[in-house]
Amino acid sequence: MYNMKKILVVVLLSSVLVLGGCTWFGGEKTVDDSQEGIAMEEEVAEEVTEGEVIVEENMGDLEGLYKVDNQQAVLTKAKDLFNLANDLALDWQSDALLLLVSSRYTNSLEDTEAVDKFIYTSDLRPEYYWSIEISRGDMSLYTRTLIFREDYVLKSGVKPIPLKYWQVTYAEALEKADILGGYQFRKDYPNYQVSQMLSMADDQNLAWYVTYSSIDTEDDLNITIDANTGEEIV
Repeated sequence: MYNMKKILVVVLLSSVLVLGGCTWFGGEKTVDDSQEGIAMEEEVAEEVTEGEVIVEENMGDLEGLYKVDNQQAVLTKAKDLFNLANDLALDWQSDALLLLVSSRYTNSLEDTEAVDKFIYTSDLRPEYYWSIEISRGDMSLYTRTLIFREDYVLKSGVKPIPLKYWQVTYAEALEKADILGGYQFRKDYPNYQVSQMLSMADDQNLAWYVTYSSIDTEDDLNITIDANTGEEIV
């Protein structure tokens, strides 16, 4: 495991994105009641512009710290990704429920390089998981897959995601994780991978599990962010 000296970093952060005011869901399809209720904040000071997330430059010792540049653009991207995945999942089975969301990055945290995976479960087809991988840079590029449950090992006790507690986007979680040590890890290991997973398992709160790993060594760093409050879970 990666041992890191604690560094006090004073950073002015934008407030944690509260997903309130509208829902993730688009189109005419419906979602099971157990997954209804995500709300998102619509009032933002900035206009939506291209480039949802930037890696902030020219910050002295903090150059390269991951930073959410435009909350509304991130919110729009997150909604679009979810709506695409959810519509296609409901085309597969009418009772499909979101079980897990994951993202991966290699040597860059830019949105254009990220791939998002959504995994669904269905009581009508209990022998399968249904997944879709979507390129965040070009959402027309996606791959759908049926996976035999016995071939895909999930955390013990994993449950469908209760959307009303999904209050923190992938970008907010990654921003927090970078401040809590991920930024220093990336500086120490320029050849790195980052993965993040949203799930609720082991009787824990819904959370983002963010892992920084070195491609050249076995060192890694694991940080867990509460998906409802945006705080670290220790």
